[in-house]
Amino acid sequence: MQVHNVKQNHKSRTRPRVGRGGKRGTYSGKGSKGQKAHGGRKMSMEKKARILRIPKMRGAGNKNIKKDVVSITLLTLDKKFINNSIIDFNALKKANIIPKGKNDFKIIGNLENFNKKFTLKNCKISAGCKALIEKAGGKIENTIVEPIKK
Repeated sequence: MQVHNVKQNHKSRTRPRVGRGGKRGTYSGKGSKGQKAHGGRKMSMEKKARILRIPKMRGAGNKNIKKDVVSITLLTLDKKFINNSIIDFNALKKANIIPKGKNDFKIIGNLENFNKKFTLKNCKISAGCKALIEKAGGKIENTIVEPIKK
């Protein structure tokens, strides 16, 4: 009998290879990867909060900023105000036409038999509405005339 013929009575025991699937799962007692598992620079909470606030959906940077513009019709002005009255932001607030918290408004409308003489100051107005007021004999001062958008 020689040395190369000698065999062990028991099998040599190797360390089990873990972390390759099987019964012990993905990490197999080694812990999960992540911020705490890796060495080096740690992420501060402020940076993490900033990253979480960034919108991550498609087209997130292309949102249109819409202003809430209160539309006031000529019919409403005809009912609430008397002839030869001056209409501006404060007058519309006193008449409870513009709700609380709203600052932007526009006068619109097409009233066939409109004949009251109004003086409009510092407001947005449609082009058709301007023509009706001037036809009735009213005045328009410091207003922005906006054409109808199609």
